[in-house]
Amino acid sequence: MASRALVYTLSIVLILSVIINYIQYHQSNVLQQSIADYKEQNNYYLEKLSKIASEKSSNVQENQSSIPRPVNIQSLNNTNLESISAVAVRPVLQSDGFFETTTYVGAVLKITVQIRDGSGLVLVNTAVPTGVDFQTSARTAVNVAQKITMVDLSKKDVIFSISSENSSELQAVDGGSAGGAMTVLLISDISGKPINSKVLMTGTIEPDGSIGKIGGVAQK
Repeated sequence: MASRALVYTLSIVLILSVIINYIQYHQSNVLQQSIADYKEQNNYYLEKLSKIASEKSSNVQENQSSIPRPVNIQSLNNTNLESISAVAVRPVLQSDGFFETTTYVGAVLKITVQIRDGSGLVLVNTAVPTGVDFQTSARTAVNVAQKITMVDLSKKDVIFSISSENSSELQAVDGGSAGGAMTVLLISDISGKPINSKVLMTGTIEPDGSIGKIGGVAQK
């Protein structure tokens, strides 16, 4: 009886040991599989993060390359008289013998710019007086050009010269429709990028750099 009980007890212990070992073996396999799955997920996310970081780095480099580089301000003492053509309107006085009326016709102005050492003056050089709107446009053109090119012109004088093939078209120069052309010309002069001489331009320049509305569209 005692030996039979001992055998029975040992059998139960052996069976329990086998069951426990099997459970531990199964848990070990499950744990190893989970570790493998986590490693695979980790590698997947690391690869994805590396790809994202690479794309971000590429985008940063592209953005940096697209940012205008500051121009050496010392090199901006120039007499490069490249010109741009701006379309404006000029007043024409007409008389029928009794009454005089003023009409407006289109005119093509040739604008050049010079940058010299100075104190930040903006000058308009022309054979006839210029109106307030024209002078204001010239100053706005300089401010916008500084923002776009990131060049400080506070120690430079900017001189715009206005001329025309027909001297009669320069009886009076006013209005803001040459502002856009002056801005483009100054940016071209600072950056060294040429202007398409086959293009005429008209349009005011706004402080934010946008092109504003004009008058006398039909005449122009």
